[in-house]
Amino acid sequence: MTRSWPALAAAALLALSACTEGYDNQSDPLFLNYGMSQDATLAAMDQLGESKNVDHRTHFRLMDGCVLKTYTPRHFWEKDPAMMALRGTETTLQPSAYGNTYSVQLTRPDRPGEQHATLLEGASWTEATQMKWLLDCVQGFC
Repeated sequence: MTRSWPALAAAALLALSACTEGYDNQSDPLFLNYGMSQDATLAAMDQLGESKNVDHRTHFRLMDGCVLKTYTPRHFWEKDPAMMALRGTETTLQPSAYGNTYSVQLTRPDRPGEQHATLLEGASWTEATQMKWLLDCVQGFC
């Protein structure tokens, strides 16, 4: 009976390692809940914007009038901050053409021809859906 323990332990280890399949294990986990304050929500957005997986690091601030301001520092220069009013926007996820990554965009469904704002590029599915959830929460603060 004692000889079966190593086989049982190996089977359990194999089963537990399969549980992480498909999940991003390179980033610190985010603990999201509906009771998050505005500051905690924006801090979580900043954490996603600093992920090693995304194409460009991005920081977020909520300005007066429910305007989201994004900062995207580059290597030798900083891109001008983008600003977009959150009222009337929808958050969409777009798959990238070059892999299993996604971009998170704010769009205005009432103005189909208007330019959208891309908030996150090169994100994993987990990061993209977390950012969508957080943006929906930020809109609730408006």
